[in-house]
Amino acid sequence: MERNNANYLVFEEYFKSNQFIVDKFFDEQFKMFELQQGSLVETDRTKLFMDLMELNKNIILSALDAQKYGASFLIKDPQNTHSIELLPLNEAAATSMNSRPEVMEPVEKPELPSTPSMRATLEQWIQRELSRITGLPIDRITGSMKFEEDLGLVSIDMVELFSGLVEEFPHLNRDLADVIGAASIDEFLDVMLQDEIKKKSDAEVVDTSALLDPEIDEVNGLMQEIKKKVSMKANIPIEKIASETTFDSMNVDVFSLETIYDGLLSRNGRYHLFKQELLYAVNLEQVARLLDHCILLSPEQSDQYHRENEVDVEEEGLSEIQRYTFDYVKWDAGVDYELPESMLLIGIKNQMFDHYAAQFKQNGIKLHEVYITESGWKAPNMGSDFIDFNDKVGFQNYLASYVDSAGNLPSMTFLVTDSNEVLNEAEHQTWNVKIEQTAVALFIISDLYSQAKEIKSPKNFVSIIGESSSCPISSTARGIARTMAHDLKNKYHIRSIWLEEAYNLIPIVHIYRALFRGPSDHDIFIDSNDITIRALKVQAVEETSKSSLDISNSSTIVVFGGGDGISAEIACAMAAKYGCRIIVVGRTSFPTEHVYEDLQDETMLKQKIFAELSNQLNGAEHVTKDLLESETKRIYRQRALLHTKNRIEQAGSEFHYYSCDISKYSELKDLLEIIHEQHGEISGIIHGAGVVNGQKNKSIDSFRNNLYIKTNSMYALYHFFKNYPLKFSILFSSISAYAGIPRISDYSASNEFVNAFAANWRRQAQYPVLSMMWSLWTQTGMGKNTMRNVERLNLQGISNQQGIHLFFRELEHLDQSPDSVLLTHNSMLEFSMP
Repeated sequence: MERNNANYLVFEEYFKSNQFIVDKFFDEQFKMFELQQGSLVETDRTKLFMDLMELNKNIILSALDAQKYGASFLIKDPQNTHSIELLPLNEAAATSMNSRPEVMEPVEKPELPSTPSMRATLEQWIQRELSRITGLPIDRITGSMKFEEDLGLVSIDMVELFSGLVEEFPHLNRDLADVIGAASIDEFLDVMLQDEIKKKSDAEVVDTSALLDPEIDEVNGLMQEIKKKVSMKANIPIEKIASETTFDSMNVDVFSLETIYDGLLSRNGRYHLFKQELLYAVNLEQVARLLDHCILLSPEQSDQYHRENEVDVEEEGLSEIQRYTFDYVKWDAGVDYELPESMLLIGIKNQMFDHYAAQFKQNGIKLHEVYITESGWKAPNMGSDFIDFNDKVGFQNYLASYVDSAGNLPSMTFLVTDSNEVLNEAEHQTWNVKIEQTAVALFIISDLYSQAKEIKSPKNFVSIIGESSSCPISSTARGIARTMAHDLKNKYHIRSIWLEEAYNLIPIVHIYRALFRGPSDHDIFIDSNDITIRALKVQAVEETSKSSLDISNSSTIVVFGGGDGISAEIACAMAAKYGCRIIVVGRTSFPTEHVYEDLQDETMLKQKIFAELSNQLNGAEHVTKDLLESETKRIYRQRALLHTKNRIEQAGSEFHYYSCDISKYSELKDLLEIIHEQHGEISGIIHGAGVVNGQKNKSIDSFRNNLYIKTNSMYALYHFFKNYPLKFSILFSSISAYAGIPRISDYSASNEFVNAFAANWRRQAQYPVLSMMWSLWTQTGMGKNTMRNVERLNLQGISNQQGIHLFFRELEHLDQSPDSVLLTHNSMLEFSMP
């Protein structure tokens, strides 16, 4: 349909005049507020502010409704046979619309060009969102600001920003891949507006079906009250909330839901029995089903519902989540390969290094040797000098002499040498030195190689040859290789080669076939006879018999990182199932009271924090983005911690919390002694602590600190519990340990370390040790912020209820478990691979 130009011009002028009126209104209102606030006490200022917010809400709703009503007469197609379908925005507007002409079927809205006004609209929206995400005032956010350097945004924040923008302006025809590389707000807008805006119907579909059987008055009444409160919290008209609309899509968090449920349902005697399930419900449809089963049924029927609940979970997608274990299959490496003209060889100078250096030189490869020492980087042409590990720029300048005409570094082989065993407790410092010479060194190298330009047919490679495939420290290099497979795609071929026998027993031709024969899967395992690759195989749990785990209300379970996220969900589930004592260990200090409990709105909370920091530092100009982000995260973690405490205690279990930086070996070791002295024998441990940091320009210290959360804590736990009468040790890993994750090599490295460490620990212990590699949980942890994009990409993650079911299935069959299992839906596995 072609645009009716005359109507379009009227339409444009109509909206401009409305915008002018609204702008003038708020200008005058702001001046009035400024005049009044100086003469009012705090309580009166708060009341004035709240009254203005309510007034503004009603005015905006009425203005928008009037605009839509006017648009129905302004926008017509050439035949003048259709008009835009109108939907009431609130009850008052609905009443005023009763006398309007009968609404015809919807028509497409005219195309809006990429004009300066459109850009300004998008920029204003982005500024509001960035203010909400970062807590910075809108007037401090400008178009030239860089997302990462100036605003501190990471890749997950960018996904959230893009998803919200597409949801708010669905007619924009852009994909996530188009904008993810934008460095600043201006670049982001350039990408979003570089194409013509797509047509989109203005008609909206409202779910008019009843949420519940109308004959069930009690549940129906409760649902209407819940829906009303959700509408108020989300600031969305009640008639626009469908039963299947997810709480995440409305930005209604679990804390708000808990407040709503507590206010309406706490008088019900069985509320605490199904409260946790209510908090897991993702939309009103699931809430209605739970209320129907858990409130109206008799106690006996309610118990029966809970017993059958696992069957419901199975029906709702649990059977689609696969359980994988590692498998090794023979790899046809072929016989043809082409040797490179030159290559960097980097590693600790020892017999293995000299062996491969001699072999490569003997076959005519021009070799550039770089040695890793405890002091830093060293090369034969440096004399007595060396380059400190932390001097990334200095090392980059040294390697610059080896770049090709396109400015790219040459092929490189990184040698990893270590023993299989975990070092003795007294050798902890040596342990950290080995991690430095393996993981930290390779991180620096991979960061420098990632700066290469993309090419159509890359010939150069970046490879790792590891002396031992099962050594936990060596495994960190394998994890980094997985991230490199993402980050260096279309730049270099990646090889991750692991020797199953002594290096001098393996024919060099096997090494050459793996290194030099074109593209290949990483994680290649070589012995004197075969070349294999690590793959996955589906292996279901044999549920014929359960392990004899004796867990009861007298048991003590220690959960590391259990204040929030997946670990917190598991801790609450353990308390509900067994009534056991839960001890949570985390870095966050425990709050003495609920922090800002009256502020549930995220934007208002960040604005409050910003204002308080400004007062403390004598001026807003002293509040940095890092300080604001740190303080906001602390408050959110403390809120989550209080929420977890309440859930565990409501389940009838004891809750204890200890604050500790578990990346510091001695601090954690001392705490374990204290826990044992104060609470007696520990029955089991669950380790879920970890950090996801998607910053593009990650510092060496940031990489090191994130990695140590896993490596140092595991080292301390192993030495404390290796001769301890534990019943189980379960370590949480991630799908990134197998598939990798772009830009977050510390996360992939630490999770691959967990897998290798679990295997090593299990060989030494008298109790089961299992590493559980989780796919994305969509209702907690990092998954909460990416739910919209997961749905947009038609991916399937793991819900809280599904994850808890999977955890207990592994816990109850630990005797037959392998060292590691991967739990994921196939769609997420395929999406995660390089």
